[in-house]
Amino acid sequence: MAQILNIFFFLVFKSVQVFFAWFLFRHFGFRFDYIVLGIYGALSFFQFLFLIIQIFSKSRFTPGGIMFLRYTPLLVLLMETIMVITSLYYLHTMENDIINLYFVFVALSLVGVFFYFVIWGLFSRIIAKTKVIMKSVSIMPYILLVVISFGIPLSYFLLKHFAFEREFVEMDFYLVLASLGVNAIVYMLLLVAKAFRAKATCNKIWNFSAGIKRNILSVTDGNELGAVQSAVVDFVLRIDKYKENITLINNYASEDIKDNVEKANYELDGRLVDVTVATVLYNIPDDIDDDRKLFITRSIVQIIGGYAGEYDAYPVFERGKAFLAFGAPFFYDFQKLHSLDCAVKMFSDFQRLAEEEELTIPVYIGIYTGKAYGGTVNTRGMTFREYIVFGEAVDNSEKIAAVAKKLGEPLLACDDTIEKLKGKFFVDKYYKVKISNKEININKVRI
Repeated sequence: MAQILNIFFFLVFKSVQVFFAWFLFRHFGFRFDYIVLGIYGALSFFQFLFLIIQIFSKSRFTPGGIMFLRYTPLLVLLMETIMVITSLYYLHTMENDIINLYFVFVALSLVGVFFYFVIWGLFSRIIAKTKVIMKSVSIMPYILLVVISFGIPLSYFLLKHFAFEREFVEMDFYLVLASLGVNAIVYMLLLVAKAFRAKATCNKIWNFSAGIKRNILSVTDGNELGAVQSAVVDFVLRIDKYKENITLINNYASEDIKDNVEKANYELDGRLVDVTVATVLYNIPDDIDDDRKLFITRSIVQIIGGYAGEYDAYPVFERGKAFLAFGAPFFYDFQKLHSLDCAVKMFSDFQRLAEEEELTIPVYIGIYTGKAYGGTVNTRGMTFREYIVFGEAVDNSEKIAAVAKKLGEPLLACDDTIEKLKGKFFVDKYYKVKISNKEININKVRI
């Protein structure tokens, strides 16, 4: 919408400029031909193309593009000033009075400054929607605006009175007064708009709630930064208090898990949960260099984390192994089906990775359904708490994965996990093992 309004107001601005020029040309009886219209029209066409490119350019989603977009209203105003000077200079070569031409220049600059205020607001809306962070700002555009808006009418008075020593008539007085008055109003509106936006930004900072991801803070104008600084001081002081209540959620957890925890306000301090836990044991060969080991480790973590997000499993990573808890921090249907389906698909990706790297990467998965404890512990020193899952189900899952490694079976699952899913997954055979002082059946699932 802001893009369309920009184009509309540009066309209105051009129409007003031409009308003012035509009226004043008739008033002063300028010698005139249509070449000046051609000059102004051709330059206006390129000015319009520049505006269109800036409005719809994809570069506005980059910091460099945003910086250029931020200065576009001023650049359009500078282009207009140069175009008017060029056209009036041509009229001066036709022996038109230079003071009267300068009068026209002052009148047209008045319209240009008001137009600047309009497109400044529209471009600010465009910039705000990009959510690109600007790390540096400059006051040069505002200095140039002061020169254009106040320097031109004042220079007209000084030029006429001192350089040409002509009488300052009533019409001149009204022109300079109107220019300075309108420009002062425009500046007042700019200051008021900036003050309201700075206040809104400060309120966003003050009302920021740690751990709520929907808080978005946008600063679209460099001059807001001064007002923001005082709010930032308070924010930094308060962040220490917020850290006491921050609970870190593994970044590979699915958006569904994060959203449900946030919306339902789940108690993460600790509770017993019914979970299906898949323990993934993997072994990276020792006879490769460290950089390659790091790359393969990252690839394995990305595979496991990707499927954790896809199947709503809460992941916990350790060296050489990972735990996927299906049903934590809250219970959901089909968690057993998800665990088996996820495991089968992970093996396919592990095999593809091994083939691409021309390595043998043994992977074993053990799955167990039972009780586990979900809660927060200070895993990052004394500053942050992190949600983890631990307890019987996690321990038994790891033991089943160790049995799988010892037997050379890629995927083993307890009876409780696969009992009702044997129509979807093939069980080649089962083993009787003793885990946690009780004998259970663990099934070899075909992958």
